[in-house]
Amino acid sequence: MPLYHRKKGIRQSDGFVVEDFSETLSEITIDNLEFRITWHPIEMDSCILWIKDRYFGGYFSALGRFTRFDKRRIIEFIARYATSPDLRKHISRCIFERKIRDVTTTYLENLVKLNHHEKIRAFKSLYDLDSEIEIDDLEWKRRVMAMRFHPDSGGNETSMKVINEAFDLLKESTPLNNRK
Repeated sequence: MPLYHRKKGIRQSDGFVVEDFSETLSEITIDNLEFRITWHPIEMDSCILWIKDRYFGGYFSALGRFTRFDKRRIIEFIARYATSPDLRKHISRCIFERKIRDVTTTYLENLVKLNHHEKIRAFKSLYDLDSEIEIDDLEWKRRVMAMRFHPDSGGNETSMKVINEAFDLLKESTPLNNRK
């Protein structure tokens, strides 16, 4: 028997009737990090852990999924996440790798057509960057994208040129920490 019974609601969205699983099960704030737990929209009895950094504002982003709502287990994970820089880095890298799997060569080829300012904005989005980054992180993300888009891995030369151009441009234009 689940620890928490799922309550389903119905809402109208642009003329479509949609089941609403966005019920907040719990909210936790630790320092500048806000966590929210909601039901998973598809998997029954699963829940999603969302995170938002209050310093950067913006929206909540999905941090992970739990197979069932177990508040104690989720709170233990949140405590580990909030206190472990290594865990945060590991999860951040997993999320980036998942994001890169969805990027297409066509998307990269279209970046070539942008002007300089649009390119910088698109490259920061592609590399998943804030205003400050670590050079090691930038280099790691470049390697991940190169493995995915190298011509020997199903990519093409244009994609690799865009990845390298983005790396060089971001390295020059973004304040870097831990410069070698």
